[in-house]
Amino acid sequence: MARALGLPTERVREAWRTFDLRTDNGLSIEVKSTAYDVQSWAQKGLSAIQSVVRKRLGWDADTNVVEIEARRHADIYAFALLAYRDKVTIDQLNLAQWQFWVAPTADLDGRTRSQHSITLRSLYKLAGEPADFRGLCAPVECAAR
Repeated sequence: MARALGLPTERVREAWRTFDLRTDNGLSIEVKSTAYDVQSWAQKGLSAIQSVVRKRLGWDADTNVVEIEARRHADIYAFALLAYRDKVTIDQLNLAQWQFWVAPTADLDGRTRSQHSITLRSLYKLAGEPADFRGLCAPVECAAR
């Protein structure tokens, strides 16, 4: 995700931070990734896609203070799905096999359904059609507005 946004990778995922990425203009991004449960053995079906987006208590490493109210700490959420389903040729390093959705945190907070998780169907309703890796900057910029 950092590479798609042109961010230096050494700033990725600082321990205990309440979000995953920060852009040069200060936008904070929480990244959620998931995949179909594609196994080498026979399966009756693929897993349902769902991402956990629950509100959490934040902790400040500099002050050692824990917040008293749970919330979502990022400005936007980016959802990454390894959407490829062929057991023989699946490759999590092949970025063409991934799909991405981006949503402002306010949109997640405003949902009347579950505040703890979001399904793939709900993600389509919330964020529309997915972007590919090369097209990820546009939805991030849009969500930041």
